[in-house]
Amino acid sequence: MIWREKRVLLIILGLLLAVNIAFFLTYRVRYQQRVESLNASLDAANVQLEAARKRKAAAQQTLSGYKETTAAIQHIYNNIWSTPQRRLTAMILEIRDLEQRSRMIPRSTTFSQTAEKKEFGTTAMSMTFAVQGTYAQVRQLINLLELSNHFVVIDQITLADAANEQLLNLNIGIRTLFHEKPDPDEMKAPRGGSS
Repeated sequence: MIWREKRVLLIILGLLLAVNIAFFLTYRVRYQQRVESLNASLDAANVQLEAARKRKAAAQQTLSGYKETTAAIQHIYNNIWSTPQRRLTAMILEIRDLEQRSRMIPRSTTFSQTAEKKEFGTTAMSMTFAVQGTYAQVRQLINLLELSNHFVVIDQITLADAANEQLLNLNIGIRTLFHEKPDPDEMKAPRGGSS
C-alpha cells in the first residue's frame, strides 16, 4: 500500500495539519479576546464621550445663565438705575402725568438727593409731592405709581382733610436710585459693593 511507503511523509503532513489546527484555534481565541478587549475599550470610550457631552451641556447652560445675568445687571444699571441725567426728567414728567390722569390737583413738589453713595454705586433721591383730590383719586394715583415703569418706592403717605369735606390733602414721599455713570471697565463686568 501506498500509505506504508509514504508513511514518513504522511506523518509529517499529519503533524503539520495538527500544528495548523492548534495554531488556528489558539489564534482564533486570542483574536476573539482582542476583539472583546477592543469592544470593551469602545464601550468605555462611549461612556466617557457621553459624560463629556453632559459636562459640555452643563457648562454651556452655566455660561448662558451667566450671560443672561450679566445682561440683566447691565439693563438695571443702564436703564432702571440709570443716571439722573437720563431718568430724572422722564420720571418727573410721568409723575405729573399720573397726577393729571388721576385728576388730582398738584400743590407742591420737593426733591432731596443723598450725597453719599449707596451699594452698587447708586445714589438715592427722595421726592415728596403734595396733591389734593377725592379718596377714589388718591387710590387711583397710588395704583398708577405702583404700576409705573420707573423704579420708585413709596416711602411715606400722609392724608389730611382739606377745607372742602369731599377732598383730601395727600403727601406722597417716593424714593428712587440712580447709578452714577460707570467707567468702561464696570460696563464690561459689573461689580457689587460700595464705591
